[in-house]
Amino acid sequence: MGIKSNNGNLFRYCGYWGTYSRLLQEQGDDKPQVEITIVPKHPDFLYSWYDVAEVRIRKHRTAPGLSDRISDEIDEDLLSRPTTRVGLEVTELLLHTDILSEIDDEKWVEVDRKWRGGGGIPFILICKDPSKYLFLVPYWLNDKNDPRVATMYQRGIYPGDEILFNDVLKLYKESQ
Repeated sequence: MGIKSNNGNLFRYCGYWGTYSRLLQEQGDDKPQVEITIVPKHPDFLYSWYDVAEVRIRKHRTAPGLSDRISDEIDEDLLSRPTTRVGLEVTELLLHTDILSEIDDEKWVEVDRKWRGGGGIPFILICKDPSKYLFLVPYWLNDKNDPRVATMYQRGIYPGDEILFNDVLKLYKESQ
């Protein structure tokens, strides 16, 4: 049995990487493909879930591989993994939030020029209203008191990228 995204987005299995993603925008004409990972390359390893927890937005023009599969639903059994690793709130965001409408295009261009982390840009850095998504912040802060984060491999913010997080971190600290 499969689950569909509430806003009709398609899901992609990437045969090369072995990942499952939600397609926020399909590639075509002048448009790049925009996607977020739902199940990472090595789902049995905790560190693989870090980028998933950050809800990283990737934009690219890579042609689909022969072993890639596109579907309007994702297998329900697969969804137990993100729910277990990153929690229901993040999983709901990954599956059902209309993320493209929440992105500030000017922020996206600015952060894209400065971001050094690779693998896409964390959604909270480019969304219109970061205060709605502060539940994503503990993953960057390595807050080992947060039960979701305590079980994950801790990577933290790349040196030099902390300036990109300043506004979001300020909002987070004010909300505590």
